[in-house]
Amino acid sequence: MASLLQNDEFKSIGARFGKLKIDMKPRWGKMNPARTMWHCAIPIQVALGEKTMRGGPGFLKWGFVRRLVIHKVPFPKNAPTGPELIAPSQADFAKAKADLTVAMNRFKSKGGGFQPSPVFGDIDANDWGVLIWRHLDHHLRQFGL
Repeated sequence: MASLLQNDEFKSIGARFGKLKIDMKPRWGKMNPARTMWHCAIPIQVALGEKTMRGGPGFLKWGFVRRLVIHKVPFPKNAPTGPELIAPSQADFAKAKADLTVAMNRFKSKGGGFQPSPVFGDIDANDWGVLIWRHLDHHLRQFGL
């Protein structure tokens, strides 16, 4: 499974975000590119202990459910998101892109010792890397990237 902690996957995701342009329209959902990048940076900042979020349903912390959702179940289109992940309507594209890039680099450099997930509980670095990669990939596909 692809992970943001894998060198090739890290570079590939970064290159894909490099193709995201300010005026691109999503294939689904309501977020524009700036709001999407703002949104994508938050879970990385949570893993790094820089931001906090509310927890999710308790059953998502059960081992087999957690593994299934992190590693297998496709991210649904148009799924609701937590209020902490909703970007301001006037998010700045350049700032959101810079913040996301910095967060991704810090995550990759740290390589482990991440905070517990507010949704999935105490997950290891591999799970965090896969979860973050899948989240980023989901939103890149939203823009055809």
